Amino acid sequence: MLSLYLSLVASGRFRLDGMVTHEFAGADAEAAYRLVNTRRGETVGVLFRW
Repeated sequence: MLSLYLSLVASGRFRLDGMVTHEFAGADAEAAYRLVNTRRGETVGVLFRW
């Protein structure tokens, strides 16, 4: 399943647009985890900028 998923992503047939709903600096990890734990319905993917 993983190889199928990765091939679909690589070919553009499985789009990832909109999967990242929030971005945080690495130093703000505590706030990011707090958000994920308290507002689960609003967070799909959290991206950390290192």
